[in-house]
Amino acid sequence: MQPIALSPRGVDIPMAELAKVAAALTRQLMGDLQRCWGVAGVVSPFADAAEAPGGAWQILVVPDAAGRGGMHSVPQHIDEPVIAIVQYQPNTMWSLAASHEAIEMLLDPLGASFRDGPDPRGSGKRVRFLMEVCDPCQSFGCAYALDGVWVSDFVLPSFYQVSGGTAPYTLKNNVLSPLSVTADGVLSWQEPDSGDWHQLDAAGFKGPVHQSDVLGALAGINWRGAFDRRSGDYPGHLVTDAELRKHKARIAAVAKRERAAEAKRQAALEKFCKANGL
Repeated sequence: MQPIALSPRGVDIPMAELAKVAAALTRQLMGDLQRCWGVAGVVSPFADAAEAPGGAWQILVVPDAAGRGGMHSVPQHIDEPVIAIVQYQPNTMWSLAASHEAIEMLLDPLGASFRDGPDPRGSGKRVRFLMEVCDPCQSFGCAYALDGVWVSDFVLPSFYQVSGGTAPYTLKNNVLSPLSVTADGVLSWQEPDSGDWHQLDAAGFKGPVHQSDVLGALAGINWRGAFDRRSGDYPGHLVTDAELRKHKARIAAVAKRERAAEAKRQAALEKFCKANGL
């Protein structure tokens, strides 16, 4: 079970907020992700990344990702951590990006894992999909809440199969057919014979992008980071103000349920203490 440290760097985040997000991410990784993909992790909050124990991977929460959002490190030695960067957004759902990165770093710690499947364009060829399991359903409307914390939906193994795969294709059934994407989702793959890269988003197919262009963007980072950054900086998946306005009622409903649940928990605690003379 992989330990993951969630730490602010250059930004003040209340420890209570960090702890709440870390607990929700742990619940997701130990429950939903382990059940579906067979991998798990434990996320712990730290005021400083240097306080994390040896062997812990790192999610650094920064005030400005400066085009490096979501990028995973490429460890040069076995004892070096995998590192992801998340941009902090006060009073917004920054936990969604942290969940996205935690899931993908566990399934593909070096950003270089692939899963074979049929060409989405219907060529009949087999292609190699980058293991970015949150990307096809990364729309904010696909997020779900755990203990009042927003976390990312992710695709299931059935997503990569056209024949033999059965629904659901994401944990929360946000994608209704294999190898498809939501409004803000994206799917990336490589043709093994030519090495060219392609993407699918809500607007349709994009590519090809020649392998040499992607390699030129590597600059010491992984395939995932290179492909995202080949044409410029990549901020990582952030929740926009427009998305927050659109889903204001949904956020308020979740907050109301969480307040009610917290009140019940506190009442149960007080009842126990009173009954036991504490």
